[in-house]
Amino acid sequence: MDSVPFSFCMDVMGNIQTYQYKELSNVLSGRWKAAAGRYDDNVHDVRLSIYCEDGEWGYATYMCGQEISYEDLLPLDRRYVRCDNIYVSSEPDSCDFPFKCSKEKLFNQVIPFFIQRSSPYSGIVFHEFFGDIPMEHAHVYLNSLRSYIDRGLRKTHLDLQYYGQESEDFVAAWVDSDRSDRDLCLDSSWPHTQAVEDLVLKYLRPRNRTDFFINTSRRESEECLKMNTTLLKATLDTWSKLNKKCFFRVGGRWTEDMETLLSVPLPPNVTRAEPKADEENVIFWTREDGSTLNCWISWEEPHRYINICWSDEQIL
Repeated sequence: MDSVPFSFCMDVMGNIQTYQYKELSNVLSGRWKAAAGRYDDNVHDVRLSIYCEDGEWGYATYMCGQEISYEDLLPLDRRYVRCDNIYVSSEPDSCDFPFKCSKEKLFNQVIPFFIQRSSPYSGIVFHEFFGDIPMEHAHVYLNSLRSYIDRGLRKTHLDLQYYGQESEDFVAAWVDSDRSDRDLCLDSSWPHTQAVEDLVLKYLRPRNRTDFFINTSRRESEECLKMNTTLLKATLDTWSKLNKKCFFRVGGRWTEDMETLLSVPLPPNVTRAEPKADEENVIFWTREDGSTLNCWISWEEPHRYINICWSDEQIL
């Protein structure tokens, strides 16, 4: 294992989650052990929140639970500064210790710095728990972030509400990207139009990692996006073709009954086990190679969801 350069070991460690470094430094040896230990001693996970209220732009950054300014991060070794999430908020009240700055500084310095520091497990989250993000501000964020989809953003999770055509354009670019291992979470603020459904179908094509969910939103569209038989059929068709090493998880709002789930057409190499009396909310689909896809219905009042994943090992 020590036949590879130390720089290669460091590059590999840069793609591993922070919590794994301690364990790896205990079980590895030589250069690999040294690289894991180097990251364990020095890595800094940082979260960025950005906002605009009454025309004033600003941000907040947290490193190991402590607030820190963009300027204080600049002297640190950038190899070990990793941005785990970028949150787009509506107001500074959703940021504990906000730093006001000009719009130019936010978009030309702060955001690019954190994009460049994004880890393989980072995410972009439009965060509306504290109030709606104004449409015009959302468009500014989306237009800026879109330019980084293929340069800087890595294996990133996207959690996005609906802000009109700009949201559709952003997801289209996200799905069309050459990255094959990105997660996608939409919600019921999205309308269930043919154009939006086509975007979801495009995301559900075979890839190394599929992780898709439709959440509930406070500002629900009248004909809101939800799982239906078309998306379920695409889910099964894709899963029927995947290598066992691929990650596969799909779910979201569901307004139909169990009979509708049971009526979804199956690919030729897939069979369905009838629900048992004590598992009336669970369906198991099985491929010819023995792989099983689990589907269960859950309730979070007043809504119903379906959750589909490849195996118990992939249930989080």
